[in-house]
Amino acid sequence: MNRKSKNNTFFSSICIFFCLLFLCLLGWVGFYISKNGILLKEGSDFVQYGSTYNPKETISYVFFGKPKDVQVETNVDSNKMGTYKTTYKFKNYLVETKVEVKDTLPPKLELKDYTTDMVEEVKVKKFIKNVSDRTKVKTEIENIEKKDESNFVVMVKAEDSSGNITRKKANLKRIKDEEGPTISAPEHEMYETHFFDEMKDVKVVDNLDKNPTITCNADEVLTGPGDIEVTYTATDRSGNKTEFKRMVHVLPSPEMNEKIMYLTFDDGPSEVTAEVLDVLDRYGVQATFFVTGYGQPYNDLIKRAYDAGHTIGLHTYTHDWSIYDSQEAYFADLQQIQDMVYDITGERSYIIRFPGGSSNTASIGHCEGIMTELALEVQKRGYDYFDWNVGSGDASVMTLDAASIVENSKIYDGDHLVLLMHDSTYKTTLKDALPAIIEFYQAEGYSFKGLSDLSPMCHHSINN
Repeated sequence: MNRKSKNNTFFSSICIFFCLLFLCLLGWVGFYISKNGILLKEGSDFVQYGSTYNPKETISYVFFGKPKDVQVETNVDSNKMGTYKTTYKFKNYLVETKVEVKDTLPPKLELKDYTTDMVEEVKVKKFIKNVSDRTKVKTEIENIEKKDESNFVVMVKAEDSSGNITRKKANLKRIKDEEGPTISAPEHEMYETHFFDEMKDVKVVDNLDKNPTITCNADEVLTGPGDIEVTYTATDRSGNKTEFKRMVHVLPSPEMNEKIMYLTFDDGPSEVTAEVLDVLDRYGVQATFFVTGYGQPYNDLIKRAYDAGHTIGLHTYTHDWSIYDSQEAYFADLQQIQDMVYDITGERSYIIRFPGGSSNTASIGHCEGIMTELALEVQKRGYDYFDWNVGSGDASVMTLDAASIVENSKIYDGDHLVLLMHDSTYKTTLKDALPAIIEFYQAEGYSFKGLSDLSPMCHHSINN
């Protein structure tokens, strides 16, 4: 083989080599494009918790196409932290990526300076003007640096549930407090039968202590009608005291000097209520009906009683002892029965009777001390509660004979009598007993009235 032939052979080999190399490179490029024909932006595998996630915005480049042509499937929920999957498809191109939703932003924290006395134990909330984050934030005083006797620098830390932290400083100034609280209250007028809410309309303000203590000597002086001076004493946490005298005008109740029988009927309405109203109409006497919410087919009788001038009192909506589980449970039930009566009569009633009376012991198993709490709280909220001092005994059995009801109802002592009876479904003998009871007390010189806020209070001793 001559020299020229050898050169041609070498040149051919080189050409074949580069052709093969080009084909390999072309194949590799084709393979790469088929696997990576959709290029994603850096950070496409991360989504900030709570942000808006648009997967097409994470596409950087599409070979032989545009991002809008890519089909995207994703289960990412940016409002719930975790790891999700997003799939991108275009022609033969397929890209799958894991996307993590996480919170990396620290809470926003805005502080305010705080001035107080020398004794208050300052809490972190005193320095926080605003704190916000998409997750729950815990704040705390991390450090207090003393600058001098009165001035301090407080370092507050806010940490969200993802562990992101913001720290900021606020100023604390302590001053010696020598100024007592101020007390203001207008003169007060009330009937002697009313509950005196000693704190009603009383305002106490202190320059540094937002919750000074206040006492009143009303229990020592409210003994009957007349103009009575009540003394209030307010004390702030630095020990500064202020006294204030308030005049209370106690008016005599027009019912205090009368002999009155207050007929009361619990647990209605029912068909018995109609019979009771018939008797009351015949004798022209007034009474009080403590109604419930479980006789609603007979609610028209509540309206009849109201239109006839009888008092509609509130007993209970459910008559379930669970109302004594808590104050919240009791007042929720009371609100229901008050709303029901309002819908029927157009007037809100504030005359109430506790199921079982204020002396009941059934409440002990539900909440210790609940009756002591409720007896005070209902009066603070403007209600008058009434127990009874004469009992008909009709609650002892399902249906008590009329003669026994009459005899039990004649056992009395005093000029202001509150007789307990029941007008629920099974009290069918009440219509027969009631005329004799009315005639007996008429002969004894008693008038008959419905209970009101002018009626003398009739309260039992509380056992819980």
